[in-house]
Amino acid sequence: MTTTQHTEQPTLYRGRVKGRDYEVRAHHGVVDTRATVIIDGIELDAEALQTQETVGKVVHTVRRPDATGTLRNAEQIVVRTAGFGGKGEVDVLGGADPTDISRTPLAPEKGSASWEREQRRVAHPVRFALVSAGAAAVKFLVPLLGIGALLSGILRPAREGIAPFLQPVRELIQGVLSPIGRALAWLQETLLGWVPELSLRLPFDVPGWVVDVGIPVLVVLAVFTLTLSRTRSRARQLDGTP
Repeated sequence: MTTTQHTEQPTLYRGRVKGRDYEVRAHHGVVDTRATVIIDGIELDAEALQTQETVGKVVHTVRRPDATGTLRNAEQIVVRTAGFGGKGEVDVLGGADPTDISRTPLAPEKGSASWEREQRRVAHPVRFALVSAGAAAVKFLVPLLGIGALLSGILRPAREGIAPFLQPVRELIQGVLSPIGRALAWLQETLLGWVPELSLRLPFDVPGWVVDVGIPVLVVLAVFTLTLSRTRSRARQLDGTP
């Protein structure tokens, strides 16, 4: 462990959820996200937590004993790192009841980078929602911008170079599969040939680009609406208002 890791100061998050006091000391690193979870003054160890880590996110599932003493999954402590580290957010999700889908944010320590981020998000909820929607748009629109065609063009010389060597293999596979295909077609015609075709065609033609563009646009609008709603709800929860 480096000296920087030793001296790194965690970001403190606190909050009271369903009668319990939560304190999370989170380390928002560029690569790794770590956290210490304290509930009602007790620091939880590895036995009381089930941990799942991904890039920029760590999920701690609290395990509580049931009436028989068996540990069962309860609420989740979700710690996210924003941007290039140094700031983020913490939420408490659900509880022992599997149908509980509540989400309660923990308040970052005042003056921290995470607190400043929350202040900016509260002050500009629409801007934050637009950024999230833009990120969703990139995921859907990049394939429509010709990236796939570009990669195809780059790889075409390689494909053309090995094509002569693959031709005998293609012919062999085709020779084996063709009889099987003809047999399946005959069987389908014998069993289902009497079923009349159902036409679901629209009285007008829908251009292909309408579907290609329309679906990403709907997704982006949905992400924007959901993010804006969550941002405003989060602000009310951190402010303590209903």
